[in-house]
Amino acid sequence: MKFNWTDNELKRLHDVLEQIESFKSKKIEEYEFTQIVDTFLFLIQNIPLITVDIDVKGLLRARPNQFEEVFSEESEISYNTCSAHLIKIGRFNRPNESVFYGALPTENENVSMLLTGTLESCKEIFDDRSQKLHHDLTIGQWTVKGSFMIVNLCVDDKHLVNNPRLAIATKNQIEEFKKISSPTSFALIMKFLTFISELSSLKDETNNHYYLSTALFCTIRAHYEYIKINSQKVYGLIYPSSMTQQQGLYIVLIPEAVDKFLRLDQVCMYRCKRNVEKTKSFNCFPYSDLVPVIDKKFKFSKFDESENDFSI
Repeated sequence: MKFNWTDNELKRLHDVLEQIESFKSKKIEEYEFTQIVDTFLFLIQNIPLITVDIDVKGLLRARPNQFEEVFSEESEISYNTCSAHLIKIGRFNRPNESVFYGALPTENENVSMLLTGTLESCKEIFDDRSQKLHHDLTIGQWTVKGSFMIVNLCVDDKHLVNNPRLAIATKNQIEEFKKISSPTSFALIMKFLTFISELSSLKDETNNHYYLSTALFCTIRAHYEYIKINSQKVYGLIYPSSMTQQQGLYIVLIPEAVDKFLRLDQVCMYRCKRNVEKTKSFNCFPYSDLVPVIDKKFKFSKFDESENDFSI
């Protein structure tokens, strides 16, 4: 497919993109969600997205422990299957909708997958209104059993610099878009890709932004369910971690991807304890032993506050 839109086609695409962009600055009502999905669908049906194969060995998912609870089953720290009615709207999920969020490894050793997973799953750590003395999280180490395809929303050098392989795959596809596009068409493609990348990593998260990013994911799933690439299904998104200034990589997957391609192997609890001298700072450390998962169950045998691992 070549992208060489006429002036009228370009104007139409620009107008629709501006319509989507306008929602960032106004309050979105629930009834407008379907309209936003339809608007995104028009763009995605015409503008190509970047897809990549996930071929990492593993990823991490963190689940905050509320009220001193201790988990013992995979279902408690995977996507929510037991109490979907309690799920609130998130960056890429609608209310009552289960998806799987996790942290991916980067190729830069200074960008911690553990830190990314911790901060993305427990944003209360940076909430100025919270005076909670500590936060406990259960960290699951998930093995990736096979390669699968997702859409990549990371397009700028800020986070690609830490991920050379992802950068090469991304830039190769962008170069291919450039080869088969007129200059004006390519400029529009990049404008859209940049917009959805920035949308996915906004730190000032509100329901307004969540309506937009969730509508984007709903649209991508619906579109690629029928327009498969090389007979492959798209199972999720990679996006920049807003809590690590776009240095870390985060992923959102549909439940089917977890069931097919992931296996929970080990689990550990971490505690983030408030520094009494610097109340905006936390010391983080393993709070439990690292335990194996057998038949989707696990059991911690000891808890210990003696070590510091990293500070935030």
